[in-house]
Amino acid sequence: MERLPGSAELFIRTAAVESRMGMEDQAILHYEQALQLAGGTPVLYNNLGALYLRKGMLELARPHFQRLAEITPEDVRVRYTLGVLNARTGRTEEAREQLGIALRLDPADQRSATALAALNKASIRSTE
Repeated sequence: MERLPGSAELFIRTAAVESRMGMEDQAILHYEQALQLAGGTPVLYNNLGALYLRKGMLELARPHFQRLAEITPEDVRVRYTLGVLNARTGRTEEAREQLGIALRLDPADQRSATALAALNKASIRSTE
């Protein structure tokens, strides 16, 4: 692959295979290389963020999902994921904001409603 530095598509395809095979570190490396070559696309931000989440690297996942939310502002799944990610990293207000956006986009989204209710319940307990 070093001989084809301009081939972002090759990096993306390789990373996808590596990810499915459990070779997460290699997949991250190749997705990052594709990101540098091709700029950000929703697929790249999603896949990188998901890999970082899978590895428990929440602070590294967060900017990818933030950028994804900017690119796809109407995607309820992205808003939910970013909300939960913010909650897990102690950013309670940002979590509420993202989960609220998800519910405004889709009032029937049970995952976002459940996550927001749990977040609010935890906040009430911590102030008692």
